[in-house]
Amino acid sequence: MKFLIAIFLSFTTLLLAQEVHEGDYFITGGTVEITMVVKGDVFAVGSQIFVKGRVDGDVIAIGGTLQIDGEVVGNARLIGGQMVVNGKIGKNLTAFGGNLIVNPGALVRGNAHFTGGEVTLAGNVRGGVTLNSSSAEIKGEIGQRLKGSIGQLHIGPQSVIGGDVEYKSSNELKMDPGAEIDGEVIYQPSHLQEFWGEEWKQKVIIGSKLLGILMNLFFSFVLGALYIKFFPQGFHSALNVLKRRPWAAVGVGLLTLILIPIICLLLLVSILGFPIGLALIAFSLLTFYTAKVLPIIWITRGIFPKMGNYWALFIGLIFFFILLQIPYVGGLLSFSFILLGLGAAMMGSSTMHPGHDKAS
Repeated sequence: MKFLIAIFLSFTTLLLAQEVHEGDYFITGGTVEITMVVKGDVFAVGSQIFVKGRVDGDVIAIGGTLQIDGEVVGNARLIGGQMVVNGKIGKNLTAFGGNLIVNPGALVRGNAHFTGGEVTLAGNVRGGVTLNSSSAEIKGEIGQRLKGSIGQLHIGPQSVIGGDVEYKSSNELKMDPGAEIDGEVIYQPSHLQEFWGEEWKQKVIIGSKLLGILMNLFFSFVLGALYIKFFPQGFHSALNVLKRRPWAAVGVGLLTLILIPIICLLLLVSILGFPIGLALIAFSLLTFYTAKVLPIIWITRGIFPKMGNYWALFIGLIFFFILLQIPYVGGLLSFSFILLGLGAAMMGSSTMHPGHDKAS
C-alpha cells in the first residue's frame, strides 16, 4: 500500500493555481494538470495532460488524452490519441494522432496542422488549416485557406472560410446551405482509393489503436520499473505471496474489488467525506491499472527463472498486451491479473517490516 500511495502522488501531478514558474517546465506523469502560469515552454509526457493555466511559451505534449483549456501564448505541438482545444493558442497548432476537436469558443491565432484520424473544427482559426485525415467536419471559422488530403470533408452551415478550399479525396465534400467560402473550391480526385480500396482507412484505424497499445505498454513498464527500483521489499513480499498463496491473493483481491466501491459510495454521500471519496476513486483506478505488473513478472520469471526483473517485466508486458487482443480471453486475463495483483499487494504490505522500504 505504501508503494501505491507513493505512485499515486508521483504519477498524479497538480500544479496549483496562482503559482508562477519561471523558465521552461519539464514534467512527466500519469495525469498531469497544469493550472499555474509558466513563464517559458512546457514539455509534458503523460497518459492524461490538462493545461488549464497560462503558458507564455510553447506547449509540447505527448500523451493519451491532451486537453488545452487555458491559454498558450506560443505554439502548441501535440501527439496523442484524443486531443481537445477549448482555450486559446497564440500562434500555431500542430497535432498528430487519433482525433482532434477544436470546440466552440476556442481560438488559434495562427495556422493549424493536423495529421491523423478525425478532426472537428468548431472554433476559430485565424490562419490557414492543413489536414491529412480520414474525416473532417468544419463547423467554425477559418481565416485563410483550407487544404489537405481528407477522406470525407463536411462543411457545416455556420462555417466561414476566408480563402480557397483545396483538397484531395475519393469523395466530394458535403457543404450545407449557409456555409461561406471566400474563395474557390478546388477538388482533386484521389487515386489512392482506387489503388488500395478500403485498405487505407483500415490502416488509419489500426495505426491509432496500435499507438494506444504502445503507450499503455510504455507507462506500464515505467510504473513497474519504479516499483522494482524504489520499493524492493514490497515488490519481493508481493511476489512471495504469489509464489506461496496465489489462490489466497485472488480471494483478497476480489474482496478488495468489492469493498472499495462500497467505501467510495459511503464517503460520497457525506459532505465531509465527498473529497476523500473522489480521491479514493482516483487512487483505486490507478491501483487497478498497476496491479497487473506483479503477476506478469511472477509468471514470466516462472517460465524463465534466470531472467532479471526488468527483462521479465518488459517481455511479460509484450505477451500480456498481445493476449489482451484476443476476444473474451483478453478480458478474462486482465480481470484475473487485477485480482492477483491487488491481493498480492495487500497481503505483501501486511507482512512487511517497518523501515525496509526507505524510499516509501
